[in-house]
Amino acid sequence: MVKLRTIYDQKIGIRTMYKTLHLYSKEKKYSPGRGIGCFLVNGNSQIHLEKTSKIINRGTIGLGLLPSIIPTKQPCVLQMFRKSVFIINGSFSTASGVIISVSKDATLEVGTNVCISSNSKLLCYENIKIGNDSLISWDVEIRDSDCHTICREGFVMSKPIQIGNHVWIGARAMILKGVKIADGAVVAAGAIVTRDIPENCLVAGVPAKTIRENVKWDMEPSGEFWK
Repeated sequence: MVKLRTIYDQKIGIRTMYKTLHLYSKEKKYSPGRGIGCFLVNGNSQIHLEKTSKIINRGTIGLGLLPSIIPTKQPCVLQMFRKSVFIINGSFSTASGVIISVSKDATLEVGTNVCISSNSKLLCYENIKIGNDSLISWDVEIRDSDCHTICREGFVMSKPIQIGNHVWIGARAMILKGVKIADGAVVAAGAIVTRDIPENCLVAGVPAKTIRENVKWDMEPSGEFWK
């Protein structure tokens, strides 16, 4: 029998406990050795998992529970379609309003210490991989497909996205199909990324271009910010 003590100790509501149990009961077979405390889902969330989808949880997943600078009452949405796979390799958490959609036969993989702020979207139609220690701000959209065909020779509708370790994606940025973002990169607010980004570079604009090299950033916010 599943022990509820881990969730009860969090002092969270009945709906959150129910949604957590629902996700855990469906996906525990793909995550051997991971207890119910590694699955926490806000009670306001909407979860849709088709029978052949898989969540492989090698760490912890928290949906809709991350505090956000931009509060929202919008639910966190997780939808996974036939034969889709969602791999969590460590600590992964989202704020409310985040939409995660993994389409048929697609694979979404995230590393450890990955945080997504409110109202952002991860739309995976083929393959998206996000590395460790990465921060995705609010209203960001990451999608690996155009979803519609442009009638020209050589057009490919979907291409994988690869986001490296310690990457910061600013508010309202868009990451489009086929992009590789190298380790340590920073994407400025409002940028639309259509090409690869080198290591430790700051990019900005539409389309995004490198405006500074050899940048360093700290995932921990300044203490002054929170006073």
